[in-house]
Amino acid sequence: MGDSVITRSTLVEKLRDHQIRNHNKWSLLGLFSHRPYISTWVEVIVALLWAFIFTMFMLSSYLVYYLNHNWIALVIFFIGILIPIRLRSARKYLTRRGDARMQLPLSM
Repeated sequence: MGDSVITRSTLVEKLRDHQIRNHNKWSLLGLFSHRPYISTWVEVIVALLWAFIFTMFMLSSYLVYYLNHNWIALVIFFIGILIPIRLRSARKYLTRRGDARMQLPLSM
């Protein structure tokens, strides 16, 4: 019966183990995710899609630069650079919004 009793300390320990295991699971895709952390397969697919779009922008800018269309290559390059910057600002916004929800009002 001692093993089947769930205490707060065992729950905290299981939660900590789960967070440690899943913290760095998709860390490279975190750059292309609009969420602060990737928790579902849908978010993995969306992050992979953004990574693919970013890669296509970078490869196409290189190809256009190779063909001596420098201004077009520069525009494509900066559009590609704006993708991770915009996703980073979305992550910061969602993090701040989530932190604001966690704060309790003074009356509680």
